[in-house]
Amino acid sequence: MAEHNPSTSESKDRRPFPKYTVAFGVTLVLTLLVMAGLSQGDNQDIYFEREVPSPVPIETLGQALDSVLAWSQWHHITVDARRMDGMGNPLPLNMQDVTPGAIVRFTIEPRQRSDRRFELTGRVTAYEKGKRVHVEFVSETKPQVVKLFDRLEWEIELIPGTPHGAPELSSDQAAQGTTVRGKLWAHTSTWRARLFARIAKRILMNQVFYPNLTALAELKKPRTFDQAFPESTR
Repeated sequence: MAEHNPSTSESKDRRPFPKYTVAFGVTLVLTLLVMAGLSQGDNQDIYFEREVPSPVPIETLGQALDSVLAWSQWHHITVDARRMDGMGNPLPLNMQDVTPGAIVRFTIEPRQRSDRRFELTGRVTAYEKGKRVHVEFVSETKPQVVKLFDRLEWEIELIPGTPHGAPELSSDQAAQGTTVRGKLWAHTSTWRARLFARIAKRILMNQVFYPNLTALAELKKPRTFDQAFPESTR
């Protein structure tokens, strides 16, 4: 009868690397190589566009574009927005109207945490009263945008009517309301931006698209100087 040798049996069962570990390691290496390849090359321009139908008349939504006081109501995680003078000081409340060349400072507070608050500055480069506003990124106090892009611009356009209808509008009112169109242009400047621009462009662009199109589409009472201080118009 053959003598059983435990040490020999155990050595046969013992493998330096289980099969699943080897497979995982190979997959990881291949993934890293692919990601490294995608992050190389020239920087590129990226474009993003989205539309949201609104039951609110264009005249009302236009007020939200025309007054910087209302901008905090329809920009993501923005607790305040103010038009600034050339010295970086906020203009009086009755001078918070939008004009080409206006400098706007956004106070941004992620998840309502004051310890993470930062400011972003933009410049209005094009403006049509009640219809369209185009803003370019200028600077920020906490590096967010500059980690990804060396150019960032966004535009909000209001178009009369909703061809496919909108919430709160009946079928016979489908052509009423307003279409809110948002556009974003950016130019990558880092390997991280180049990588995500190729594998998850929409996610990347949503991270830096500060206008909240849904909030704007639902905004029935824009904050304007006349609305905040009605006595001033008497």
